[in-house]
Amino acid sequence: MSVHHGRNGYRYPPGAPDVLAGHLGRLPACSDEMGRAGRRSPEIVGGHTLDATSADFEDVHTRVGSRLLKGHSASARTEVTAW
Repeated sequence: MSVHHGRNGYRYPPGAPDVLAGHLGRLPACSDEMGRAGRRSPEIVGGHTLDATSADFEDVHTRVGSRLLKGHSASARTEVTAW
């Protein structure tokens, strides 16, 4: 995941405009924080190698497949990125 909540951006649950509005409302007052977040992003993204991304992809599909085999829905907790 490229956005780490509070480190280089913020995440919020889908269908929660109040949470998104809270994050966006802070932006004008936190230019220093935005600068730090921007400087952190390249180091975070640098960890996204082909091997690491492939392993994450496989893990997600294994977990979803396991849930389906157990009779659960395929949906999982999802968050949306704001920043």
